[in-house]
Amino acid sequence: MTNMQMDLIRNRLLTMKQPLETEIGSLEETVCYEAGVETCDNLSNIPVEDRAERGSADYDEIVGIRLLDRARSRMKDIVAALDRIENCTFGQCDRCGCEISQDRLEPIPFARQCIDCARITEPKTDVSPGNL
Repeated sequence: MTNMQMDLIRNRLLTMKQPLETEIGSLEETVCYEAGVETCDNLSNIPVEDRAERGSADYDEIVGIRLLDRARSRMKDIVAALDRIENCTFGQCDRCGCEISQDRLEPIPFARQCIDCARITEPKTDVSPGNL
């Protein structure tokens, strides 16, 4: 991968990171307020079963927690990719060590595995006609 390609990917990751930081902050405020907790560092102390029994008003809280978890996970992926760029290990598959193709990095710039390894290790999801 050329330096120019690496710079483009770094800039793309940074561009993805900025709005995600804002989204996480907003979700943390909302979820913490709704959950009545002071910190959102560990939401596992809020029993999902108890909230579900409290009624449909808590649906938003559950969705908020899931959205926050997903946003934090994506942020972790982006930060890890930026770290790999700094450590000169970006673009190498974590599983087999081969180079990750540009075709894979273009849509998923934080990919950790080449497409062949990802097909083996990532869970398969069925796409129903309703999702197309």
